[in-house]
Amino acid sequence: MKIFNLNADEWDRTEEREGWRFKDAWVGAHTDAELIGASMYEVEPGNKQGPFHTHHANEEWAIVLRGEPTLRTHEGEQQLRQGDVVAFPRGK
Repeated sequence: MKIFNLNADEWDRTEEREGWRFKDAWVGAHTDAELIGASMYEVEPGNKQGPFHTHHANEEWAIVLRGEPTLRTHEGEQQLRQGDVVAFPRGK
């Protein structure tokens, strides 16, 4: 069994495009997960992590570990805070 520490400051990718500055850790790959994926992002204030997208085969969660990110959906924007969890249904 492999362990990956979320506080270790180990990142697999750093994105530096204007408006899209973030770091990405592939947690699922580091723990040899086979049926569930997990990534951790650290997004610089005022930046975005990614465009709107949909997963047709599985749900997706967002878990806020620290900070106050803005969640953008087709219904509008919501301010999240530390400890918030959001589940996105598959295909939506």
